[in-house]
Amino acid sequence: WRVAAMLDQWQTLFGMPDRAEKLELIRALLTHGANVNARTTKPLPRSFGEGFTGSTPFIIATGSGDVEVMRLLLEHGADPNIRSARGWTAIMAGCSGNADSSTIVTEEQRVEAVKAAVAAGIDVENADDNGYRAMHVAAQSGFHSLIRLLLANGAELSPVTKDRTERSPKTGTIVLNGLTPLGTVDGTFFGGAGLTERQTTAAFLRSIGAKPGKPNLER
Repeated sequence: WRVAAMLDQWQTLFGMPDRAEKLELIRALLTHGANVNARTTKPLPRSFGEGFTGSTPFIIATGSGDVEVMRLLLEHGADPNIRSARGWTAIMAGCSGNADSSTIVTEEQRVEAVKAAVAAGIDVENADDNGYRAMHVAAQSGFHSLIRLLLANGAELSPVTKDRTERSPKTGTIVLNGLTPLGTVDGTFFGGAGLTERQTTAAFLRSIGAKPGKPNLER
């Protein structure tokens, strides 16, 4: 019973369980003057990630794979091209997750959400403040269907992020060369605590012609 009680507590993070009531509440808020393009001022639950800080409802709906809410927001004047504080687009939000544990929002739901975001006029090649694009996010998340969808909509397979430097506790400085999507999943260190290795995704990217990035060096 303790496990069940804990799950009930965590359910609040996933929104209203009654779908019809949820949509009715959104409509009521918009009808009574709620700002359809309001942006979050505090971090969202940890499962959303840092890229969602400063997100609009449309970005959050896309990241939640909720096409119905996305369309409802668009009907009420949502601007799909507003970005998060870090420069994330709604498409990047839709590609963000973890293929190994994504059960609440499935990859199929994410694919439909990204299709809707593309149809709303968002460019799949837009980059965030560090030069990461949706292709990088999809690769890090391990979503192969999203990678194929992005390619089908004109995304570059091996775009490179911006170069930057970070402090290293060992040698002083780490030079972080620009990363390709393959570079984000082949075990390359890419800053902070970031070391992502997805062997299956790396093999998939290589099989369709993706290019690796340059190794990062400590100085």
